[in-house]
Amino acid sequence: MLAQAARPAAAEARIDRLATGLIEAIRRRTGGLGGIEDFLHAYSLSTKEGLALMVLAEALLRVPDTVTADRLIEDKLAIGTGPPPN
Repeated sequence: MLAQAARPAAAEARIDRLATGLIEAIRRRTGGLGGIEDFLHAYSLSTKEGLALMVLAEALLRVPDTVTADRLIEDKLAIGTGPPPN
C-alpha cells in the first residue's frame, strides 16, 4: 500500500513549494495568526503551563456548548491557582 501511495518527484516538489509558500505568507503577516504564534512561544509545550493549556484546548474541542466550556475553563483554572499539593 505504501508503494501505491508514492507520488512522483515532480508532485512532491510542487507540494513542498506550495507548503513553503503558505508558511512564508503566514509568517509575513503582521500579528501572526491572531497572536497564536506569540502565545505558543510564551507557553511552549516544553513547559508545564503550555502542556496544561494544550490539554485544555483539546478538551474544549469536545465540549458541546459554551456554558460547559466556561465551566471547564473555570474548573481547570481553579486547580491551577489552588494551594500546592502536599
